Amino acid sequence: MKIIHRLIYFILSILLSLNAASQKLGNIPMDLLQQKNHPTVPDAIAAHINQSAEVKFFFDDVKGLIMDTYYYYQIKIYKEEGEKYGDLELPIRISQGNEEKIRNLKAVVSNLENGEVVKTTLEKKDIFVEEVHNYLKLKKVAIPNVKPGAVIEIKYQKESPFYYTIPKWYFQDYIPTEYSKLKINAPKFINYTPITSGFVDVDISQKELSINGLPHQQYIFEARQTQPIVKDEFVLHENDYRSGIKYEIHSIELPGRPTENYSKSWNDIAENLYYDESFGKVLIKNYKDLEPIINQAKLLEEKERISFLYDYVKEDFTWNKYYSYRTTKGFKSLINNKSGSSGDLNLLLIHLLQKSGINANPLLVKLRHRGLLNVAFPSVTEINHVIAHLSTSEGDILLDSRIDLIPIGQLMTSSININGVLIKEKTAEIYMINNPNNNKSQTIYQLDYNEEENILEGIEQQRLSDFAGTIYRAQDANYDAEEEEEKEKEEENEEEQKEDIHLNNQFTLIENKNLDDINKSAIVKSDAKIVTSCKKIGSKLFIKATLHFGHEENKFKAEKRNYPVFFSSTIDEKNIAIINIPDGYQLESAPKKILAALPNNQGNFSYEVKFADQKLSIYHTYKINQDMISPEDYLALKELSDIMFKITKENIVLTKE
Repeated sequence: MKIIHRLIYFILSILLSLNAASQKLGNIPMDLLQQKNHPTVPDAIAAHINQSAEVKFFFDDVKGLIMDTYYYYQIKIYKEEGEKYGDLELPIRISQGNEEKIRNLKAVVSNLENGEVVKTTLEKKDIFVEEVHNYLKLKKVAIPNVKPGAVIEIKYQKESPFYYTIPKWYFQDYIPTEYSKLKINAPKFINYTPITSGFVDVDISQKELSINGLPHQQYIFEARQTQPIVKDEFVLHENDYRSGIKYEIHSIELPGRPTENYSKSWNDIAENLYYDESFGKVLIKNYKDLEPIINQAKLLEEKERISFLYDYVKEDFTWNKYYSYRTTKGFKSLINNKSGSSGDLNLLLIHLLQKSGINANPLLVKLRHRGLLNVAFPSVTEINHVIAHLSTSEGDILLDSRIDLIPIGQLMTSSININGVLIKEKTAEIYMINNPNNNKSQTIYQLDYNEEENILEGIEQQRLSDFAGTIYRAQDANYDAEEEEEKEKEEENEEEQKEDIHLNNQFTLIENKNLDDINKSAIVKSDAKIVTSCKKIGSKLFIKATLHFGHEENKFKAEKRNYPVFFSSTIDEKNIAIINIPDGYQLESAPKKILAALPNNQGNFSYEVKFADQKLSIYHTYKINQDMISPEDYLALKELSDIMFKITKENIVLTKE
């Protein structure tokens, strides 16, 4: 391959290695520096004024065909929260001795201070490289003097030997984008297949070029005044619907040579992985240090053997918070250091299961928070994680050994995508991943109405089963079981809690049971003082119809939806409140009994109030039986959620005679 390229592209290498477009930094219009808020999105924390990338190719005698991408960004900072756009993490991929390079990295920050433009330049001390694992480095950049009002300019060149993929370019972000442009100059002998997403209007132009007598195809994509994408907690990731384009190589057609196809099948990928030193070969090899644990496992029955080996990996090895679908340093390093990536831990688990006689195989997945895996276009560039698939006498089991809080029968949310690719030696098959997690909870309140203090007080007892128990244990251990890797979501939740209207309620833990047994329901008993759910006016007592357990917001506000609603698990939530009401009070009015359901038994909501023998009983249940609701059923889900929201605004009214 290198010889063929060398014969045809020696001239191309000279030309394209010299023609990086020079973008001078620091010439910022005064009106942009003076701008206090974005003109069309006043609450924007920042805005992309200009973002552009140009992709070119050249041939290197040693490295072969190289893809060069020249990036330029101009970002206006409006609010303190927007300062994070001054911190960059530029990934550097490494594979089979080839490594990407970041070159000519420059940044200038312009601020308006006392009417004068003050410029701050990026220095070497602001840049460092983190070695994540054998296949990835991160060039981290902390641009200085970034503050509200500043305009950041960044440019750099990325040289990549991995020309088979042109990384995805997004025309849309969580902040407004005034102008976004992607230009690709591809030699005509390279045939790429575009993969697009999103709904933003993008202008597309293309033309044929001749560079030093060699034919090229140029593509230009431009988007203007793009509104920010809205965060949506009910998708795998907004990137699936965020406007962008990515190119995967399909084939190379050299003059006088047969076409070389790069568009591989999953079976082709499986065969390559079978011979990969960091994937297939580590599963086949024998490791003396692991023989005692394998021999011990062989003495157990199937179910106990699986549990024994799963617990061994979870308890004896620590996940280093990095993801991979291959081993990063090999099993020997993992055994010695007791720490590794998701690929290290889960391939070790699969190895142990296979050697002990269990039918276990790798299931390649794309992390949930990275979006949908496009199984129709086979490519390992979309794969970033691996879990264990077991075929047992009791059916399929999926295991992910990263976290010791997850029992058999559950998965970390991040491991659950719609599809994965199951690798069985040299063959592959698309495998539909059924979400095994059920967030099941039952909460019973035994309360008294304290007329003197106008509060409800008593006992709250929760039975947290399946994934609800896992979430509780994770919170108790200060670990987010649903999405550890999404730090921003945790920060958002903290902000929401600050505004929670029920924060004055007091719940003091009395006891919890089964916290150390992940296979049992967690039982949590608390002393409860609920001060925000009742109000007395004259002879009338108003009790909030759902106390504090209702849904205070309908999160489905859009009138239509073009893509499914994804829940992180199925839901089975039951709340029962029994309130002792003092003598002399009678029920005057209460919300009517409700029973609302989604089509095809996808979920339901029920609500009922009863009053007898001075006991006020409230029954509130909510179920979602599927983790994905189709766009066709979105309006039904929106209506159901609206019913749940409206009931929280109603009151139960009692009158004292």
